[in-house]
Amino acid sequence: MNFFKIVFLSLFVVFQGNAQTLDSSRNAIGVFGETNSMFSGTGDPRYSSSGLEYSKWNKKHLGYTVTIGYGNYSQTPSLASIRVVGFDTLTGKRATVNISMGMIGFGVQAERQFYKKVYFFAGFHVQAGYGSGKIDSTVTKEYNVQQVDPVTGFNYTNTVISFGAKTSATANMFYMGFTPSVGVKLQFKKFCIGAEFMNYVTFRSIESEKGYTESSVDFDFANITQRLFVQYRF
Repeated sequence: MNFFKIVFLSLFVVFQGNAQTLDSSRNAIGVFGETNSMFSGTGDPRYSSSGLEYSKWNKKHLGYTVTIGYGNYSQTPSLASIRVVGFDTLTGKRATVNISMGMIGFGVQAERQFYKKVYFFAGFHVQAGYGSGKIDSTVTKEYNVQQVDPVTGFNYTNTVISFGAKTSATANMFYMGFTPSVGVKLQFKKFCIGAEFMNYVTFRSIESEKGYTESSVDFDFANITQRLFVQYRF
C-alpha cells in the first residue's frame, strides 16, 4: 500500500463515526524538526529543517498550521557524470551540493480522538525556502597504462585513477515542496507531542556563480520525511 492510499484512508477515518468534541484549547505553538535522512538512499537529496509551528483549530475537526524555520538541502550523487577522452581515458565529475535556507510553510489538518489522549490526524502541507551555499566539484581521470611484470617479463595493462583538485562555487537555490501527511499525537491539557509522516513532491532551482543552472521536480515513494513536534496549547 503506497503512502497516498494511507493518507486517503486516514482522512476517511478522521471524518467517519461519532467524533469526540474538542476542548476549549484551540491554539497551539511549539517547535518542530523534520528530516528525510532515515529513508533516503545514498544519492538521494536530503532535506532537514527545524523551527516554530503555530496551529489553530477553527472548526470541530479542521485546523491549519503555519511554520517558519531554517533548513538544509544536500546531495552527493552516487554516480559521477562520465566523459570519454580519446580511446582509453575516462573523466568523471561529481558535484556535491550543500545549501542552507530560510523556510516557511502552511498546512491544513483534520484530527480525530482515537483513545483518551491519543489523536490521529491527516492533512496537506506546502513549504518553500530560499538560501545559498556551495557546490563542491571533484574531477577524476581513469586511464590505462602498459607495464611490465618484473618477475615474468610479460606486458600487461594497468588501470590508473587520479583525482583532481576540488573546486567550489557559491550557489543560490529556491525550493518548494507539497505533500499529504498522516500523524499521531498525545494531547494533554496544556501541551501535546507528536510525530508526522510526509512524502514531498519537490521543485528546486539552483544557480551558481559560475553560470551553472539546474531545475528539477522530484518524487520518490520510498523517501518518507519524518517530523517530530512539541506544542503548548492555549
